[in-house]
Amino acid sequence: MQMEWLRVISAGSVSTAAVTTALALLFSTGTVANAKPKADPKIVYSNIPDKLPGNVASEGPEAYAFRALGDGVMFAPGEGGTIDKVSVVLSSWGCVNGHWYSGDCVTQPDNAKFSVAITLNIYSVYNMGSTLTQGSLLATQTQTFDIPYRPSSDANKCPSDGNGFSRWYSNKDQACYHGLAVPITFNLNSNVALPDRVIIGVAFNSSHYGPVPIGQDVPCYSSSGGCPYDSLNIGTDGPGGLVGSVIDSNGVFVNPWPQYVACTGTLNGASNLMQLDTAPGCWAGFHPLFEVVAKGGKKTKGKHDDLTD
Repeated sequence: MQMEWLRVISAGSVSTAAVTTALALLFSTGTVANAKPKADPKIVYSNIPDKLPGNVASEGPEAYAFRALGDGVMFAPGEGGTIDKVSVVLSSWGCVNGHWYSGDCVTQPDNAKFSVAITLNIYSVYNMGSTLTQGSLLATQTQTFDIPYRPSSDANKCPSDGNGFSRWYSNKDQACYHGLAVPITFNLNSNVALPDRVIIGVAFNSSHYGPVPIGQDVPCYSSSGGCPYDSLNIGTDGPGGLVGSVIDSNGVFVNPWPQYVACTGTLNGASNLMQLDTAPGCWAGFHPLFEVVAKGGKKTKGKHDDLTD
């Protein structure tokens, strides 16, 4: 997965900015692979560690040409209750002026933020023969979040890496990072009974991708720092299932554009569905950073909220 950015290069009609943003996975120095989960009995699934590093490996719609990215997660049978909150870790690479890849990233003021509408969708799992894909929509929420830009480059403490890309310095971690890990939380407070497994998808628009691409006819596209949502990614780090487990340790779910180059090479970009992208070792260690909190009591028997064909 460290070489996933090659997907964009081979995908054809994508922008130079998309290719450079795609290097996000390759140059992340944060890792949550061996992290411990939070000790909270209300958490029924989590791939988010108790101590989050300054940045995490990630993928974004502009870099990887998808509508939505997510994962198939499984809750322990008998957990019960209803879905209350879902947290997602993003990775912000945008700068107020300049870019992370050109050595001139400046974020002033230090707490500068940009707003972006992000949608969380939770689906049942559809069994189409031996293939798993998106079933019925169980819950959805679109919320506008204020996302911080990554901090300014620190050439003294963090010289450019071997590829010439600038980094910022985390006093907390005493480490250098390209992007900034940003947790967000959707407060669903739903009445959706917790099934045994679901597909969780996250979607937001970028200049050329996402559910409804924004396009280039906006002021930020020609600005010094570009449009920050083009450098916003979904955290994909760790094995998945620090609490609970994933449906496929080698795969995640993606709603692709036709240009998307999958592990399998066969995802249907015209279907507009979350589809399993899997191959041996493809996504191993790089699962989306999600956490699901439930409310209510235990159920007495496990039940799959599935459709079959």
